[in-house]
Amino acid sequence: EPIGKNRLLELLTLLKIDDPNWIDENLWKKYRDAIPIVPAVTWPKLFDYFQNEKSRNTGEPLQVQKEVIAAMEQNLDNKWFRDFSGLELTSNTVVLKAKVTASQTLSTTYYPWVACAKDGMVQFAHCTCPAGLGEMCTHVATLLHAVISAHEVKT
Repeated sequence: EPIGKNRLLELLTLLKIDDPNWIDENLWKKYRDAIPIVPAVTWPKLFDYFQNEKSRNTGEPLQVQKEVIAAMEQNLDNKWFRDFSGLELTSNTVVLKAKVTASQTLSTTYYPWVACAKDGMVQFAHCTCPAGLGEMCTHVATLLHAVISAHEVKT
């Protein structure tokens, strides 16, 4: 969709990077090697992002409901989350990405990524799923849950 494509291009321009899914895999820190660069994302910061982020269409707060929390826990419990990677940008931003299997069609994989400030505030998010154009989906939530866990391991 043109609106989603334009928003993605806007995010990438603000970050001054290519789409994270196109960046050479050799530049990313993977799995445990990514933990030292994981920002201090916490549950309150995750909830702040999901509760206060505004719809790109209406401008109203999205106020993501409990279903997202339940779905992200299901994704982690079923091991549908994999290939956690991080890339530290020269700015105050870290980009984190993963692969998450779709819960409805296990043959489909989505590619969420988030850009977080080093203080742990979520700046941007994107996913290749249809809901990911709104920067809020269970795949992004699952990735952020993993980021929180990685931060807890680090500290």
